Order: sequence, then C-alpha cells, then structure tokens
Amino acid sequence: MFSHSALRYIVSKPLPTAVMAFKYPFSIHGLLTAILRPFRVMSESWPTVPGLFTPQQTRNGVSAWRTIIFSDHLPSQCRLKKLSYCKCQSGKEHEFLLLEFYHPSTSQTTILVVDRTANNPDPQNNNNGSSSRTSGIISPSASPTPDATDNVFTAPKSAIQTYLTKTFHPYLKLCTLDFSAPGVKGPSATQIAVLLSAVSKSAPQYHVYQYQCYWFAETVWEAVKRLFSGGVEGPWISERSRHRGVKIDNPNRVGVVCEEFNSEWANIKIEAERKEQEQEARIQEDKAQKQRLREYQVETDRLRAKGQDDEAEIARSRAENNRLLARIAELESRS
Repeated sequence: MFSHSALRYIVSKPLPTAVMAFKYPFSIHGLLTAILRPFRVMSESWPTVPGLFTPQQTRNGVSAWRTIIFSDHLPSQCRLKKLSYCKCQSGKEHEFLLLEFYHPSTSQTTILVVDRTANNPDPQNNNNGSSSRTSGIISPSASPTPDATDNVFTAPKSAIQTYLTKTFHPYLKLCTLDFSAPGVKGPSATQIAVLLSAVSKSAPQYHVYQYQCYWFAETVWEAVKRLFSGGVEGPWISERSRHRGVKIDNPNRVGVVCEEFNSEWANIKIEAERKEQEQEARIQEDKAQKQRLREYQVETDRLRAKGQDDEAEIARSRAENNRLLARIAELESRS
C-alpha cells in the first residue's frame, strides 16, 4: 500500500506521532496527506532554467546573458513578476535593480540583480559571480569615458539575500513595479534580455556625469513601464538618481531605447515566424514523404499479390495441360 520510503518515515516517528491520525475520526485522505507531505516538500527542488534559475552564482554582461537566454526555449515562458528599484545607503550610493521572474511550470520565483558598473575586468567571461566589482559611481578624477559594464547576476534563491547583504548593504528598495495581479502578463525574460541589450548599446561607455548606474537603472525602469502595460508602480520612499542629496540630471534616452527594442523585437518575431514556417514546411514534407512510402508499399504488396496469383494460375494451367496429355496418352494406348 505504501512505498518503502513512506513506511520508513512512519516507523521512524515516535508512537504518538504515528497514531495521531487515529486519535480523531479516521480519514484515509487525511492519513495519506500527513504521510506524503514531507515528500511533496522534498520534490519542490530548485528548477534549472539557463540564465534565470541557476544552480550556482553567475555574473554575465548583458550581451552574454542575452545569448544564454536565447539558447533555450524556457526563458521565453518565464514572466517578470516584480521589478524593484534599489539604492545603497552608503559609499557611492550605487543604484541597481532586482528582477523577480516566475518559473513557467512551478510556483517558484528567482531574483536577478541588474546594474551598471565600471572597470570590472572581463565580466563577459566571469561565470562564478565572484569577480571584483566597483561602484556604479566612480571618481571624477578617473577616465571620464571607460567602457561600461552592465551586469546580470543570478543565484539560487537561498543565496541571493546573502549576496545582496554582502555586496550592497545597507540598501533600500525605493520602489516596486508589480506585474503579479491576475490577468496581467509581465514581460518575458527574452524580452527583458533584448531591452537590456538596447539600453546597454544606447550608451556603451560609462560617464560619471551622464551614463552611470543612475542612468542605467532609471532608463531600464522607465522603458519597462512604457513598453509593458499592467505593472503597478508603488510609492517611492525616496528619490532616485541622487548622490549625497544632489540630483543627477541624466540624459533621457528612454524613447530611443524603446524604438530600438520595438525594432529588434519585431525582427526577432519575423525570424521566429520564418523558422516556424520552415519547420512547418519540413513537417509537411515529412508527412508527404511518409504518405508516398505508404503508397509505394501498398503498390508493392499489390504487385506481389498479383504475381502470386499469376503463378498460381500458371501452375493450374500446367496441371490441366499435364492432365490432358495423360488422357491423350491413355486413349492412344487403347487404340
């Protein structure tokens, strides 16, 4: 009736626990629920989706992350649940984003960290999430236009809070953009990958007074609001894009980024439709080929059967001819 593992679970418990279900009116459903509950919990293991639900910490530049996202079909089914705008409360007052995605077939979610930094050595090839990183605001005495590094950090959900505390503490969530309401369909991970690429390409070089972490986080935030309807923006507990209380006026490139996203997404859809049509054509050709093979087999069987019938008819004719010859011989012998 029960599996070996379930029976081991029952006998491992003290007697009062094992018979607790019988203290009250007996229910088979209740007993099975109590027995199998630990195994259902154990079965909710951390899923694996490239670039989203990862078994270990990873950090990639947005270009490399986009390649990872487009390497599998599952990210296109993972939808953004919530976007959080965060700000460090000390040091250079770095600003960054948290993106929470649904898994397509479970109730689990994963949280990604997205931000812009400077002078991070070779982030495209760093896949362990442990490289040295600098604040999103560098000193004005540094080179004013180094290459920007736009990062996407992933980790198992059990490890993400440790990373946030270690890397950004203390920090505040200034605001959230929530797509979790019933009937609301947030952007997919593939759409976010295209959007992050568009933002990054819009200003590929870091500039302390214009294209720093404040500009990057604000541009992504405003572009998501403009491109994807249904998100509920919560109240801002403090203003963004401020350093030591001073407002940083960054260039507004949200319109440019949205145009670039729409153009590229349209091309992606056209390419996807072309591949789908090619796949459908291959399927139809395969069906036609199988139909031709079936018709050939039917014709072959027909000819083989006809040949067998002809051989039988020839054998009957020979037998009749032999019978006639024998009869003629018999008559001649009598005369």
